[in-house]
Amino acid sequence: MVEDKVITLRPNELPNLVSSRLNDRNYLQWTQYIRTTLKGYKKLSHIEGNDPPRDDPKFEAWDDEDYLIMTWLWNSMTLEISQNYMFYSSICEIWENLIETYSMKKDSTARYDIKSKFFNSTQGTLPVTEYYGTINELWIKLDQYQRLKMCKADSITYTRLVERGRIFKFLHGLNSEYDPIRSSDSKFDDQLCLIKETPTRICNGNKKRSHKNINLRRKTSHKE
Repeated sequence: MVEDKVITLRPNELPNLVSSRLNDRNYLQWTQYIRTTLKGYKKLSHIEGNDPPRDDPKFEAWDDEDYLIMTWLWNSMTLEISQNYMFYSSICEIWENLIETYSMKKDSTARYDIKSKFFNSTQGTLPVTEYYGTINELWIKLDQYQRLKMCKADSITYTRLVERGRIFKFLHGLNSEYDPIRSSDSKFDDQLCLIKETPTRICNGNKKRSHKNINLRRKTSHKE
């Protein structure tokens, strides 16, 4: 069995986040960057509260590392925010307080704004893939509110239900030129395609329809 390689951090080894410091508007993006960076160094335990017991021989090294990451975390915030976290004793305490303070899960105004943008989104002048990308970004943000704890079976059922609604919303926002495809693709059954596959199906369906119309016009012109 291969053991996980322990990566020991050194001062100034973690990346500089000057251009992406935490402010009042970028909490979701900032936390994703922090988690991804710590995951890459196998240091997520520092924000997840999985510290070793104090009598563990590894605790001292882990605690020293926690303070090193804490310094990095302060430097990844604006001065106005970081000064509020200077007297916490661990990264985990800081992280939990940040969740309470900045998490969008508690921000009903922001949630309403995202849902409004989602329900009012239409293709307009955008290509199909770009329209999908726009509403997919809103879905990702909206999912931050809806991380529910449930058993695996319920989770699968819930995910299918959510994806079905999202596919219908995506189809509803397409331009009228896609009406024939939208009509046929709205008849989804239990083998519902993945939401990420839908834009490709729409584009391919539109190409087939265009080719069919071209061939039909050619046959008609030959008859005349």
